[in-house]
Amino acid sequence: MSRRIGFISICILGGAFALPPALADAHGRGSLSIAVDPDPLVAGDALNISGHLSGGRSAHRTVVVWRQPDGGAASVLGRTRTDASGDYQLAEADGTVEASTSFWAVAGRARSHTLDEPVQASMTLQLPALDVQVGAPLTVSGTVSPTVSGQQVELQQADQNATHGWRTIGRATVSGGSWSLSEQFATPGTLNLRALLHASHTLASSISNPVALVVQPVPDAQLSLLASTDSVQAGQPLALSGTTTTVPAGTAVKLLANPQGSPGGYSALASSTVAADGSFSFSVDPTANTAYVVQTAGVRSAPVEVGVAPRVILTSSANTGTVGESLTFNGSVAPPLGGQEVDLQVLSDDGTYHTVERGEIGASGTFSLVHILAGAGQRTFQVLVPGGVSEEQGVSNPVVVSVSPSGAN
Repeated sequence: MSRRIGFISICILGGAFALPPALADAHGRGSLSIAVDPDPLVAGDALNISGHLSGGRSAHRTVVVWRQPDGGAASVLGRTRTDASGDYQLAEADGTVEASTSFWAVAGRARSHTLDEPVQASMTLQLPALDVQVGAPLTVSGTVSPTVSGQQVELQQADQNATHGWRTIGRATVSGGSWSLSEQFATPGTLNLRALLHASHTLASSISNPVALVVQPVPDAQLSLLASTDSVQAGQPLALSGTTTTVPAGTAVKLLANPQGSPGGYSALASSTVAADGSFSFSVDPTANTAYVVQTAGVRSAPVEVGVAPRVILTSSANTGTVGESLTFNGSVAPPLGGQEVDLQVLSDDGTYHTVERGEIGASGTFSLVHILAGAGQRTFQVLVPGGVSEEQGVSNPVVVSVSPSGAN
């Protein structure tokens, strides 16, 4: 099951119905280009519109720029004139954007293509201090503009080895344009944090600037535990190791695990023994975000949290296609995560991925998404499974599709 994400632009000119830009383009009227800066747009940005009119009468022509917010009515953004070369510019266009918007330009009978511009919320993240001790509570807060009261902001931590991107470690509800939550960190080191707001019907997925936080170890710990990484993919082994300064060699050490989403709390998972140098180690294969501790001789270590990303595999029904043609993308997710959302994304010219289809993972862990190809050239697709409490976000392998023009005149 999938649904198409996009914009529909309809306008009434002089009381008569005018073809939407997409239909006008199909009839070969497009000799007018349009570009919007900045890209991507952030709510509150001032707009700069530019483009070029080609043809025999391109100099000193009036250009009317239209806009249509997602779910709103079309209106004139502004008017300008082309220069002697046919170039035009509408600098610091009147008004700012607060929602994802379609833009197009009209000069006489020439109509540009429609630019469907996603708009990101303006977000901040603040910390009361840039360092905190392991296990100590820390209040993290921030703002969202425009106000999206009732939506959830996710606090995310960067993966140490940047393999899986970011994992969600907390959530807060936006109220009056701001949010806050209390978080504790179990592993010493320098962490990068950011806030994420998922896409809505008016705003694109939005993130704050990252903030670095130094987590200081508890001094004189008698028993320590460290993970080889703070994030792994499901099915990959994870190495855990530690040391003790007070427990004799040969003493048994128990590893306890508490998978997030499990109601039972910590339970014994494995055992090891203390070596002559006070060290010990374990190898585990987690399938969900998990907190680990070790205990021995009445002493328990501080917890170590490890995120687990699902393994996502993506294939397409073909690696070539034509503009306007439907292509089917199939895949699988392990663990299955039945019922969860899955997003088909395409790599844009700005170097970021944008969601073009959404669907649902089946009970067996498979999914199928149908997408209508748009824009000729090499298109790179991937599938994103958004993270949750029990798992990090999962990203599939990339799939490249060569898209040819439709050839329609």
